[in-house]
Amino acid sequence: MDAQTAFELPMSAPREYAIREQSAPNGELPETLRAGQPRQIDLKPFEVRVLVAEPLSRSGR
Repeated sequence: MDAQTAFELPMSAPREYAIREQSAPNGELPETLRAGQPRQIDLKPFEVRVLVAEPLSRSGR
Protein backbone atom coordinates (compact mmCIF):
# COMPACT_ATOMS: atom_id res chain seq x y z
CA MET A 1 0.00 0.00 0.00
CA ASP A 2 1.32 3.40 -0.97
CA ALA A 3 -0.30 6.37 0.78
CA GLN A 4 0.17 8.53 -2.33
CA THR A 5 -1.88 6.28 -4.60
CA ALA A 6 -4.26 4.74 -2.04
CA PHE A 7 -5.42 8.15 -0.77
CA GLU A 8 -4.90 10.02 -4.08
CA LEU A 9 -2.96 12.69 -2.22
CA PRO A 10 -2.47 16.16 -3.67
CA MET A 11 1.07 17.53 -3.39
CA SER A 12 0.03 19.80 -0.49
CA ALA A 13 -1.21 16.86 1.64
CA PRO A 14 0.78 15.41 4.54
CA ARG A 15 3.29 12.77 3.38
CA GLU A 16 3.29 10.50 6.48
CA TYR A 17 0.37 8.71 8.12
CA ALA A 18 0.14 6.60 11.27
CA ILE A 19 -2.06 3.58 10.62
CA ARG A 20 -3.74 1.26 13.08
CA GLU A 21 -6.29 -1.49 12.86
CA GLN A 22 -9.75 -0.20 13.77
CA SER A 23 -11.05 -3.39 15.41
CA ALA A 24 -7.91 -4.19 17.45
CA PRO A 25 -8.22 -3.38 21.16
CA ASN A 26 -4.95 -1.46 21.28
CA GLY A 27 -4.82 -0.47 17.63
CA GLU A 28 -2.46 -3.28 16.62
CA LEU A 29 -0.41 -2.81 13.47
CA PRO A 30 1.43 0.33 14.58
CA GLU A 31 2.86 1.32 11.25
CA THR A 32 3.71 4.43 9.35
CA LEU A 33 2.78 4.94 5.71
CA ARG A 34 4.86 7.38 3.70
CA ALA A 35 3.78 8.71 0.33
CA GLY A 36 5.87 7.16 -2.42
CA GLN A 37 7.12 4.29 -0.20
CA PRO A 38 4.89 1.21 -0.61
CA ARG A 39 4.29 -1.02 2.44
CA GLN A 40 3.12 -4.61 2.15
CA ILE A 41 0.14 -5.63 4.28
CA ASP A 42 -0.44 -9.38 4.16
CA LEU A 43 -3.97 -10.76 4.28
CA LYS A 44 -5.18 -14.34 4.62
CA PRO A 45 -7.75 -15.57 2.07
CA PHE A 46 -11.07 -13.74 2.64
CA GLU A 47 -9.55 -11.65 5.46
CA VAL A 48 -10.79 -8.09 5.79
CA ARG A 49 -8.95 -5.45 7.79
CA VAL A 50 -10.18 -1.92 8.41
CA LEU A 51 -7.31 0.50 8.84
CA VAL A 52 -7.45 4.01 10.24
CA ALA A 53 -4.87 6.47 8.89
CA GLU A 54 -4.08 9.74 10.63
CA PRO A 55 -1.63 12.32 9.28
CA LEU A 56 1.52 12.74 11.34
CA SER A 57 1.81 16.39 10.30
CA ARG A 58 -0.48 19.02 8.85
CA SER A 59 1.78 20.29 6.09
CA GLY A 60 2.99 18.64 2.93
CA ARG A 61 6.65 18.00 2.09
